Amino acid sequence: MTGLLNLPGVVETDQEEADDHYVVHARSSRPTAKACSLACKLRKNGTKPLDINDVPHHGKATLIRFRRQQFSCPDCLNEVGEKVGNDAISERLAFTEPGFLMTRRLVLWMARQAMRRTFAEIGRDAYVDPKSVAKAFDAYTSVEIAKLKRETPRVLGIDEKRLRGEFRAVMGNLEALTVLDMLKDRGETLELHLNRLSEDRRLEVVVTDRFDGYRKMIRRRLPGRLHVTDRFHVTRAANEVLDQIRAAVAKRLPDRREGAALRMSRQLFRTRWSQTTDEQKATITDWCQRHPIISDAYWTKERYCDLYLCASPAEAEAYYKDWLATLPPSVALAYKTKCAIPRRWMPMVLAYFEEPYTTGYVESVNRFLDDLQRDGRGYSFEVIRAKLMLAEKLERRTFRVGNYVSHLSAVMN
Repeated sequence: MTGLLNLPGVVETDQEEADDHYVVHARSSRPTAKACSLACKLRKNGTKPLDINDVPHHGKATLIRFRRQQFSCPDCLNEVGEKVGNDAISERLAFTEPGFLMTRRLVLWMARQAMRRTFAEIGRDAYVDPKSVAKAFDAYTSVEIAKLKRETPRVLGIDEKRLRGEFRAVMGNLEALTVLDMLKDRGETLELHLNRLSEDRRLEVVVTDRFDGYRKMIRRRLPGRLHVTDRFHVTRAANEVLDQIRAAVAKRLPDRREGAALRMSRQLFRTRWSQTTDEQKATITDWCQRHPIISDAYWTKERYCDLYLCASPAEAEAYYKDWLATLPPSVALAYKTKCAIPRRWMPMVLAYFEEPYTTGYVESVNRFLDDLQRDGRGYSFEVIRAKLMLAEKLERRTFRVGNYVSHLSAVMN
């Protein structure tokens, strides 16, 4: 019979194959056991069956039906040194993982597979309970995360993600574009973390959105660091005002088709004028000519976003004050209400012109977290954090050369 398992010291005695799984009967070639002392002389005492899950072979789940050697020792002593004997000493199985009725390689395979797939999918492939997959994943990731070395970055990005009903702080290195950590909350736990960073002079810049909790924390725990607020969170407010005005105009139009066309043009009006095509420019111009309030709203939005064309904090501050003072009366109230930059946030907005960083990378990490939540419903915070922290270790691998030309080059050389 051809060996299927390829496990050192294991002899396969029989094999059963079904449509979706293998059952391999096996035993040890030289069974050994741990004696209670060097003086003990172990004697064989029959075998006991033990079912051990193994990695899938040929795309099929595999079970090892193992005959485990039992030993007895007539010389075993009790706690007071009296001979009591022991008839239940089991063979040591070096290829199994302690705490699992599985081979060590299966536990490792499940843990690595769980980085990409759900516990339920892996359980179906290996014929194990998803709880066992979760247990293997926890054991593996606790070791791997402990090995990670995350140096304090020069530019720290902080954002939040709502997971399992709570906002979690997500932190990244905005220069190296790497994930640093995800914390249980964006309050007390984050503040303790920032406090630990307070003495590390490598940290110079912190980038966040305009959540007041971040501003107060950074002021308390990271004095002297430059606090930058994300430009996209600033300009988004202007787009939201434009959307509201455009929707209000569309609602009043007597022609339903015209109203629907205006309502569906959200992305068109959010696009910067400099980035639109000639056809798009013509469409925007047509709407602006027919509805002057849309013209006022659109060009006010454009001027507001032009704030980020300034070259220095002083120039940006002067530009913003001029924009605020020259708002068209038809849209002035809406833009002042939504887009006026509060005095307490003005230093953080202007700081962008010294260190032009955004939290875009951390927000892309949040989209990855969305995928994890969708694909693995019921994942705990710890599981999601582990998958996030170790995701960067995943690499594309292939036995194939990228293209035929490079393959020929490799062969020729």
